[in-house]
Amino acid sequence: MASYSYSLDRQIWAGRYPSRKEAAEAAIARAIKETSPPETVYVGQRIEPDLRAFGHARGIIETMRRRVREDNGEIADGYLRGVGDKPIADLDRAIEATIMDWLNRSGLEPSWARIEAVGEYPLPSVGQLYSSKGTDREVSDLGVEDMG
Repeated sequence: MASYSYSLDRQIWAGRYPSRKEAAEAAIARAIKETSPPETVYVGQRIEPDLRAFGHARGIIETMRRRVREDNGEIADGYLRGVGDKPIADLDRAIEATIMDWLNRSGLEPSWARIEAVGEYPLPSVGQLYSSKGTDREVSDLGVEDMG
C-alpha cells in the first residue's frame, strides 16, 4: 500500500500518510506555522526498503545438513537431501514472517525510505487561508491575488 511524506525543503521528509492529499494538508499546516514559511511544499511517495527477509530457506537447510553430518557422520548423509520446492517455499514464508516480526518487536525497522514521484504544492496566501476557513478577519484581503 502506498504511503506519502512531505518536505518543506526537499531534503528532510516527515510523516507517513495514506494519500498525497493528506500529506499536502499536513505540509501546509506545518509550513504556515514556520516563522519564514516556504512558498512551496513537497509531497513524495515513500518507497520502503526491501529488507531481504525472504529467500533464506535453502541456506538454513544446507547449514542444518552440514551440522548434522558433522555431529553424526556418514549415517546422516541423506538428512534434508532433496527437499522439494513447495516445502522450501513454505519455510521461506515462515522465516520471512519471523524475521519481520522480530524486526518490528525489536525496533530494528529502518526509519528511512526512498522518496520518489515528488509533487510541488504552492502555499496558499494568507487571504486564501482565512477565506477557506470561513472567517471574516480584516487581514483576509491582504495578499489575495486575482487568479481569474
